[in-house]
Amino acid sequence: MRFVWKNFIALFWGAIYGLVFGYIASQLEQTSVDYTRVPF
Repeated sequence: MRFVWKNFIALFWGAIYGLVFGYIASQLEQTSVDYTRVPF
């Protein structure tokens, strides 16, 4: 069960960092962020 929680926490923080870095990069490039578009 500990393995599952470690992966869940890693995914959670990865998503948070992705949103923050995406916002910062969009401000540097002076573009808008579209969170509804999935990059797959």
